[in-house]
Amino acid sequence: MTKLEFEELWLEYVVNPLLKLGFQESGKSLFMIKNNTVLSLIRLGGRHSEPGSICHTFCLRHSFLRNLDEKSLKGFEREPFAYPIKCVPSKIANICDKDWMYSPQNLKFPRERFHYFSLNKKQVVNDLVNLQIDLARATELLPFKFTTEFLEDQIQKLGEDAWIENVWLEDYRNYQT
Repeated sequence: MTKLEFEELWLEYVVNPLLKLGFQESGKSLFMIKNNTVLSLIRLGGRHSEPGSICHTFCLRHSFLRNLDEKSLKGFEREPFAYPIKCVPSKIANICDKDWMYSPQNLKFPRERFHYFSLNKKQVVNDLVNLQIDLARATELLPFKFTTEFLEDQIQKLGEDAWIENVWLEDYRNYQT
């Protein structure tokens, strides 16, 4: 499959259905802000680029949290390290599980490469539809599961006392609902 063929399928099976749900585009990344929660599917480029594939990470943060520059953007943040929650897109459903617990990822973040070049159209469409379904489900569950109180408590109990975690904890303490 060529890059052009893949991008057409990406648009048809992921981007367009998610835009209808309220996602927005930022370059090749997608994000949604719901109940003060930013859910982002960040397309990684640069050193993460490889011919015949794309690379993404899924991230979640509260919109008032400061980023690595200690600025609160209130919207999409391109830098995965500015998000407390990060996972590979194929594991989004795991975050929706009731037993999920915070796991610090402050020095590296999970990313997933999707090699479309060697796949046929049916395989690509199947994988893209599954991703879109997982993202749609996440928009319904995660903004309500990850309340400010819940995530503050998780970072407080399970964090590794990283600088950015301390910035986030300060933001949570100062947040006025």
